[in-house]
Amino acid sequence: MSRQYPLARLLRLRKMREDEAANELALAQRRELRAHQKAQRAQEELMGSSLGGDYDESLWRSSIAAQAARRSMMLEAMTLAEVAARETTEAHSQWTAARKESRPLEKLEEKFKEAVNAEELRAEAIVLDEIAQNIKRQDMGDSDVD
Repeated sequence: MSRQYPLARLLRLRKMREDEAANELALAQRRELRAHQKAQRAQEELMGSSLGGDYDESLWRSSIAAQAARRSMMLEAMTLAEVAARETTEAHSQWTAARKESRPLEKLEEKFKEAVNAEELRAEAIVLDEIAQNIKRQDMGDSDVD
């Protein structure tokens, strides 16, 4: 292609921003997944523990304290999962915004390439027509000699 898209640098910049936002979104999604997994494990641990059987008072108190600690860990993990979900939503919004900025430039680039391609095809057709006319004139000139 003989001509370069005039907004190529701006498009590259916008695509870099979009790629950066996509990377941040992927990281946020991974963090959210890990946070949800951690919250699920904490919830399973809490559900799996029970206060049954014959305990003396000190064992019963330590069991209650452990149960409270598990509940606290579960609540903390659930809170972290909620924060991670909000961060993922924000990262998705930023990626969407970056995508909206680059997409119109991509469409303009496509139209530019189509126009340049059509221009090149027209120029090629003109050259081929001239060659065909020259060949025809040569053939006519050769037949006059006969």
